[in-house]
Amino acid sequence: MENQITPKIFNIYKPIGMTSGDVVHHFKKNLLRPFGKIGHFGTLDPFAEGVLLIGVGGSCRLSDYAHEFLPKTYLAKGLVGSKMTTGDRDGQLLEKKPWEHLTQKNNDEFQNIFNQFLGDYKQTPPAFSATKHKGKALYKWARDGVIINKPPVKRKIHTIEFISLNGQELTFRVTVSTGTYIRTLFEDLTEKLGTVGHLIVLKRESVGPISSNDGLLKENWPIKEVDQSNIHYYEMSELLPFQSTTLTRDQEIRYGNGIAQSLIEVEKIIRPPNSLELTHYLADKPFLWVYGASNNLIGLGEVVDNTVKTCFNLPKNHYKRLKSL
Repeated sequence: MENQITPKIFNIYKPIGMTSGDVVHHFKKNLLRPFGKIGHFGTLDPFAEGVLLIGVGGSCRLSDYAHEFLPKTYLAKGLVGSKMTTGDRDGQLLEKKPWEHLTQKNNDEFQNIFNQFLGDYKQTPPAFSATKHKGKALYKWARDGVIINKPPVKRKIHTIEFISLNGQELTFRVTVSTGTYIRTLFEDLTEKLGTVGHLIVLKRESVGPISSNDGLLKENWPIKEVDQSNIHYYEMSELLPFQSTTLTRDQEIRYGNGIAQSLIEVEKIIRPPNSLELTHYLADKPFLWVYGASNNLIGLGEVVDNTVKTCFNLPKNHYKRLKSL
């Protein structure tokens, strides 16, 4: 169908020095139209690099689900002995503390301290962050000279690995729940180590199943009036590979009218997406991709009380299933 808008999710390798907004602006300016609404699935600080997911054509409806269900893995390097106002290299020096005692620790000792952060972890959002207060980002308050102290929030550390201490540079890898600030985590780590510190390098290596190794490099970003047919994108079901079901025509009509479908009627045709296995962090989630009788993606459903209810629907004929289940 001409001018059909297809939901797409681009895995962008954000370079150091650009804001996440800068990247979205480039894509908004250069992607072939029409592509509907555009946005990203979680910001990266300007000094950071790696996976930045950008969605168009209705795929941003998945943003909240991605934040809730997809862990993020980072490779980070911090400088021990000095604390900055922002928790990273872009801030002003706030405090210095001795760090030389860390050279006496071996890898196991470091790892044992890092392991104390595994599992549920209470973290106070940094003053210089995108966390909102009265609808305004904390970093904007801070730039206006007002420091807002937000209460700690629960985050989760899935894995954490000490890699090396080279002089004052401490390198580690961590997989966390969404909303976890790695610069704040590093400050908390250095406090446990008896010193202070700030981040100097941060790379987001993955978001769920999406890896930075496959990220679209800046030299390959879309340019106006240049062929864009080879620019790789992910379908919604690839970002969140829930199981799926295909409705009959009658079921599709009822479902489109907001009538929940009995799970008994549709459960026999539930099947996982082709070549995509349900990952451990999605295995127990009661969501289904719902397709219509013409292989059109209707939207996302949730199994509640043995019925499939609507989470969100895409406009009719918005999107054809390009990859068979």
